[in-house]
Amino acid sequence: MLKKLTIVIMILSVAVVFSELSAKPGENVFSFLHLGTGARASGMADAQVSYVNDAFACYWNPAGISRLGRSYFSLNYQSYFADIEYGTLAYTCKLNETAGFGIQIIYLDYGKIERTVENSDGNYDTGRSYGTYTAGDMALSLCYLSLIHI
Repeated sequence: MLKKLTIVIMILSVAVVFSELSAKPGENVFSFLHLGTGARASGMADAQVSYVNDAFACYWNPAGISRLGRSYFSLNYQSYFADIEYGTLAYTCKLNETAGFGIQIIYLDYGKIERTVENSDGNYDTGRSYGTYTAGDMALSLCYLSLIHI
């Protein structure tokens, strides 16, 4: 029975990975949540899941709050190309020996995007300016940790 369950889980995992890889632009939502946060995690190519002991524990692994010795507050800002800006604000604290709390706000600003209009022949009119618009994403994460003694 355990062998069958393991095979089913492996097949489902592979299906999820391939469905993400085959998604075309505009077909998936909340893609900005795949961007890592924190200087330490970014420096390690976002390999931060198992050992988290700072304010970004709510993002990477809420169980990391159990290892905190005090409260942490962090602010992260990254400026990408084409005026794209990404930032996080995080606070985590250990409430007592068996419980902890975290809150995190993530935002992504895509900058100014130039409006374009498609002509009747299917080409875009690049000779005229139709103004600009802005777009962005924001997420709020709350996490609570309570240790269970077995």
